Amino acid sequence: MNKYIFLLFAVAFFACKKDEADLPQPSDISNIQAEPRVGGALVKWTLPADSNFLYLELSYEKKGARVVQKVSKYTDSVLVSGLLNKLEYNFDVQPFNADGKEVVAGTKLTSGMVRPVRRPIDTKYYPEQLTKLAVTDAMIETYTQEVSEGPKMNLVDNNPNTFWHSAWSNGVAPLPHWVKISFAEPTAMGALRYFFRNNASQNGRPTQFALETSDDGITWNRVWTSAAGLSVATPVTEEKKLPFDKNYTSRYFRVMVLATQGNTTYVTLGDMSFYTMKEELTDMEQLAEANY
Repeated sequence: MNKYIFLLFAVAFFACKKDEADLPQPSDISNIQAEPRVGGALVKWTLPADSNFLYLELSYEKKGARVVQKVSKYTDSVLVSGLLNKLEYNFDVQPFNADGKEVVAGTKLTSGMVRPVRRPIDTKYYPEQLTKLAVTDAMIETYTQEVSEGPKMNLVDNNPNTFWHSAWSNGVAPLPHWVKISFAEPTAMGALRYFFRNNASQNGRPTQFALETSDDGITWNRVWTSAAGLSVATPVTEEKKLPFDKNYTSRYFRVMVLATQGNTTYVTLGDMSFYTMKEELTDMEQLAEANY
């Protein structure tokens, strides 16, 4: 009886050995590299033609511990996030075969060291918290200007009962028309407010604006465009508020009127004023370091 028991154990042992021998050595990956990304790294490698393995493990050191991530055999890149710009990292990638009882590891490849790109400063804007900019008649130019009425000084005299009018009787030019503002030094502008001309007609009221900036007052760059079809139906006594998407800093600005009610070739307004939006800055890299 003991002889038969021994034989059964021997058969089982050699059967297990045979099964182990049938589990193949994983084929090798190649060409591992790590590229810096904002707050992380893109780890890439080349898969073998046969992909004779079950899965891959990507691992790296973080806060003194080993982070291990299993990925599919068909994966050839992984974006690793949650890393810091002040540190350098390298990454291991290794193929594995497994059958539930045994794990066979392939060749481990290690990338070079990489430093993640620093996270940007995040800026939050508060369009309801505005600081008015001092803009005088001497600081503005208009294109075009009606000679018989509505001088440019009326646009910035803080009196909505006076009005500005671009040319309609002589020197008429198609839209866009604009108001150019020249500051003595770089200034942040993030919103404008305006009143319609205090008259019965809605024609000539702006229905779309844009903002352009310039370093020299000659060459211009359009940085923001409002929605089309802005309402002109509100009472003339109501001040219109139009925040931009952010504060733009420049010495020279052009507030462009791209379209008007009635598709006129002139623009008319009661008053216009210019503002800096309150902004709140958050250093996202410092925040990441605090939560690392």
